[in-house]
Amino acid sequence: MIFLLFGGAGFIGANLAKYLTERGHRVLVARRRAVAVRPLIKKAIEGLEVFEYDDPREAVVKSRPDVIVNLVAALHGGRKEVWDANVGFPQRLCSALSQAGWSGRLIHISGATVVGPIGTTVKEEEEHLVGIRPATYFDETKAEGERIISKCANNWVIIRPTAVYGPYNDHPEWAKLVDLARRGLAPRLSLSFSAISVSDLSEIVERAVHITARQYFFATQCEPLSFNEVITALEEAAGRRLVKLPMPLALARALAPPSIRGLLKYAGIKFSCEKLRSLLGYEPKYRRDDMVDMFRILWSSTTRL
Repeated sequence: MIFLLFGGAGFIGANLAKYLTERGHRVLVARRRAVAVRPLIKKAIEGLEVFEYDDPREAVVKSRPDVIVNLVAALHGGRKEVWDANVGFPQRLCSALSQAGWSGRLIHISGATVVGPIGTTVKEEEEHLVGIRPATYFDETKAEGERIISKCANNWVIIRPTAVYGPYNDHPEWAKLVDLARRGLAPRLSLSFSAISVSDLSEIVERAVHITARQYFFATQCEPLSFNEVITALEEAAGRRLVKLPMPLALARALAPPSIRGLLKYAGIKFSCEKLRSLLGYEPKYRRDDMVDMFRILWSSTTRL
């Protein structure tokens, strides 16, 4: 199969492209000419087939893919940047697909938090986007992006990952931990959170090609990840024991930068894997190697994050 990955020059895209290539698929990583590739990601996509575009229609027409995966997203940054990635790009993509006359499988990567922190175990809404309660501007824009995709195409699947970890992830929530570890420190937090490895997410994307269209589901480990396991992986990557500083969750929320504070709303909340397991027959589990590799790459990066 031919896969076209929009937003493929990101950490999820780089890992997904490598996974799909190893599985025998042809993969085209599409990236906008105007957007610079971060140094860590540039290294990750070396050797992959990359297509630079101004209009997404260019990439669709040139590659004529069987499957398009939309990974374009922004969690951090100003409201304009977040809106453009999470709402503006789905609009442009839908226009491009219509102009190109393309009707293959469209897989849209959204986010679990679009539903909002509803109860201690969150399940997918029965009717798409009905009854959801987005808690942040990011969640609102991701929900609108889903709405756009669901109206412009018929052959779509929407995947909503929880916190994604794995090699080449340089997002602030993980990079901040590495900064602390460089000083020999780590926070001690009594919390757990829903997460998924980029390896499992990659397999889920491939499996999603073959399920019934118009499905939406969480991509998450069935059991929440303990923050203690995260710190253990960080110590392994650092090759040293860290001094753990007890920190109440309330204090962590108060001290965290805005980009991380929004994620802490979901501490202790479990996202259900039941629909994922039912649709795909797949049950993601904690992948320690992915977590250690992520921290090890961040630790060895020449750029101080």
